[in-house]
Amino acid sequence: MELYYASCAAGIERVLVSEVERLPGTRIEEATVSFYGGILFQTESSPEDVFKLRAADNVYAYLGHFKDVPVDKDGALSYLKSLASKISWEPALLLFRKWQAMQDRVLQSPLTFRVTCERKCLKMKKHPFSSVDVAAALGESVYNLHNWPADMRCYNVEVFAWLRDSELLVAIGLLYGKPTEQVVDGRKAPRPSRSDSQLYSKRLYRKALVPTSLRPSVAYALVQLGHIKCGDVVLDPMCGCGTIPLEAADCFRGQLLCLGGDISPCAVAAAGENARGILELNWFVAFLLITGSDACDILQWNATFMPVRSGCVDWVICDMPFGVRCGSTQARDWLCPKVTLEIARVLRQETGVAVLMSQGKAMKQEMENTTYLKLLQQYEADMEGILVEIYIAQRTSQPIQSLEKVSQKAPCKLKEIKLLCSWPFRFEGGFYIYKLSFD
Repeated sequence: MELYYASCAAGIERVLVSEVERLPGTRIEEATVSFYGGILFQTESSPEDVFKLRAADNVYAYLGHFKDVPVDKDGALSYLKSLASKISWEPALLLFRKWQAMQDRVLQSPLTFRVTCERKCLKMKKHPFSSVDVAAALGESVYNLHNWPADMRCYNVEVFAWLRDSELLVAIGLLYGKPTEQVVDGRKAPRPSRSDSQLYSKRLYRKALVPTSLRPSVAYALVQLGHIKCGDVVLDPMCGCGTIPLEAADCFRGQLLCLGGDISPCAVAAAGENARGILELNWFVAFLLITGSDACDILQWNATFMPVRSGCVDWVICDMPFGVRCGSTQARDWLCPKVTLEIARVLRQETGVAVLMSQGKAMKQEMENTTYLKLLQQYEADMEGILVEIYIAQRTSQPIQSLEKVSQKAPCKLKEIKLLCSWPFRFEGGFYIYKLSFD
């Protein structure tokens, strides 16, 4: 059985565990299930099957998991400089070569390598050394053992180290980015692209991104937390480049009605390009489109007043704005309650469910005090250093009186529906991106 380490966003490991358990001949190592942001598992499944994991950010050939690493600088660096000799390298390198063959990559001899490190302090205040210090000390140990030349640009093997307080996990990266030409010492040399070396970069629809694009692995986790079934209506009111609705459409192979919208024209254009990418590359979804099942519709709208009928949506899955790139805290605190109220309006009473990922006290208070949504579950997740909350809430039977009164007297008049693009294989209706204009 081959030993892997699969990484994911911290807090959603349960979804990754569920997916890995479905691989034939798989056993999860319980000792590291709790390791922050990933799981360790053994499997008899082929690399091609492991490659299809959707909840994982990446998969690695496991080298070792070490506890009680010294936390003082001199002790830690001395420990790391002798660590490589304590590791059994052969199983991991054999698995590494299998993956390179699967990617049709020819390895040069001798192998070149580099070491990267990610640190996080959960129980202690701060490490007295940097990630660069860890990478340099471990790199020296690897060089002394294997005599591989170190190369930060044109490497064959990338050794990853995760340090959580005094726990260290070491693994070898299995995916290799598409080489691009870079000028190194006055000559052109291939350099791996890190953006292509993530497992989720292989999604069919991942063609156009926006600055705040959600990772597809996280989108998959949100979809799985929802327990969606075929035939449901799924909506994302703030879809960005369309990752959540397109991930849902891709997972269910077009057997859902997925709808996404955003106020930003750039985000809508990116989502439209990604939606077309699914149809160009996925013949099954394209066939469903021809025979009358839309993969995903993308619209430009204001999430606080969506052009959607009340009580017609089964699932709302939304990555609400968080972090400095999404604007100020005051703007988020003003926006999130208004969007939450609109989400409650479009959900089916008593059966509709919302899966919302958000940050901030305003959203937490809204979920605790609202009578329109009943909080079922709540999780905390770490999105690249930003702690966010994931809320799963069910629509109650409580009528939304204020919105019902508003709907009787429309605040604006629809002036124009502009067709931005269409998919040519559909004979009626078509695959559309709409632009709605109001007076």
